[in-house]
Amino acid sequence: MSRPREPGVPRVSRPSVMRWSGALTIIAIGAAVFAPTLSWLARSWAVHPYYTHGVVLPFVAAAFAWRSRDALRGSRGSDLGLALVGAGLLMHVAAMRWAAYPISALGIVMVGLGVAVLVGGRRGAREMAFPLLLLALAIPLPMIERLAPPLASGVAQAAAGAA
Repeated sequence: MSRPREPGVPRVSRPSVMRWSGALTIIAIGAAVFAPTLSWLARSWAVHPYYTHGVVLPFVAAAFAWRSRDALRGSRGSDLGLALVGAGLLMHVAAMRWAAYPISALGIVMVGLGVAVLVGGRRGAREMAFPLLLLALAIPLPMIERLAPPLASGVAQAAAGAA
């Protein structure tokens, strides 16, 4: 005999719980697998003056993702997410062979997209596109030290000319 449901308490379907628990498991395993890359990101954000914003962006991305969580509740997940997670892991494995940490960090974003598709399908990918783009902007590019000074000089000259 089952207990009557309390009013106002939504009923959660078993497949929904399984998808969310699967997604959380993928995130936990991903953190362990991507530990060298996450360590590299933390060091890069602490050292490079052009990427000090990198420390803040994962929290901002998480806030935007949390804000979109209600839109994912009614969505049906897609198994295509598993293929995207696999592609992100392959990017990571290939990048670790040559210690190409920026490519490995893009693999993290790809895994995030895969988890979004796994949980919410196409709608999940749409809802998480902005948070994932913010995460991609936190990835330090290897050539930024060479590109930034000439770009800054050009912007300064344009601003002086406009003034």
